[in-house]
Amino acid sequence: MPRLIDADKALRNLPDDLPYKDSVRRVLAQATTVDAVQVTRCMDCESARELTQHENLYLADGVLICTNYEVSENGRLPVWPQHFCGYGEPKEENDG
Repeated sequence: MPRLIDADKALRNLPDDLPYKDSVRRVLAQATTVDAVQVTRCMDCESARELTQHENLYLADGVLICTNYEVSENGRLPVWPQHFCGYGEPKEENDG
């Protein structure tokens, strides 16, 4: 499975004594750039709530409720922590 890297940072951090350094630079510089966007997983989303029972809906352990009205008609969509959608916004970090 391919993985994303920061090729510019890798180029900056190449040690001076690296054998074949010019070849490594060339390969990194010519590597294909992927079209990717950062996503917010449900477990890190401000719209996700940890509930095991909500109204008449019973959830398994580890399932969250999405309260984003853009995603579901009633704003109560069960989601797994690793899921994500185009509406996800990261939780604000507490400064303290």
